[in-house]
Amino acid sequence: MNIAFSNLKGGCGSTTLVLLMAHYLASLNKTVYLIDLTHERSLEMLHQKSLLLEEKLPFEFFSSDLSKALLLINRLSKGDVVLLFDLPKLSEDQHYLRIFTQINTFIIPFTYGTLGISAAVRYALIASKLAKHANTIFLPNGQGENITGEHSAYAQELLRKLGKLSAPLSFHLGLQSLESLSIPAQILFDFWAPLGLLSDQYLQVN
Repeated sequence: MNIAFSNLKGGCGSTTLVLLMAHYLASLNKTVYLIDLTHERSLEMLHQKSLLLEEKLPFEFFSSDLSKALLLINRLSKGDVVLLFDLPKLSEDQHYLRIFTQINTFIIPFTYGTLGISAAVRYALIASKLAKHANTIFLPNGQGENITGEHSAYAQELLRKLGKLSAPLSFHLGLQSLESLSIPAQILFDFWAPLGLLSDQYLQVN
């Protein structure tokens, strides 16, 4: 199964959330490959620190340029594995668009508010055209502007027309100061229930 985290705009928490999901799925004894395809290489920098600290991670980590990503995907897609991608913001790069065809599920983190909803909707529409058989999950990340009442109901109705709307993951201050790909046990414990709900309801990773 190939699962991608991304959005049209930055600052939505994709990198942190894909790392959390890698830890969660690995805890279920899944073979997990975490792949950083972003231009910033945030996960790669954390991985370098993990190597220096000689941390034993429960998943394998890779980073790649977009031009080499399909070769990496083909090499890793052997047997019962889960590939988790931290994708860059959407571009017209043909290598990027080809990667879309390999994705089974898009998880689109977003923040409530006009810009957050708009970016999530636009990304979902593009993904649905390029990867017609993929699933889309909208994941409120618990940060940023909240909307309530009539506007909230309208936004949620719109998102549900385009995909599944997950329960939000709450903001956690400890995730703002990660020094490596390892996440403290207490932080993982705090996210265990919502990650389990997300996985059981929408990912169906057997």
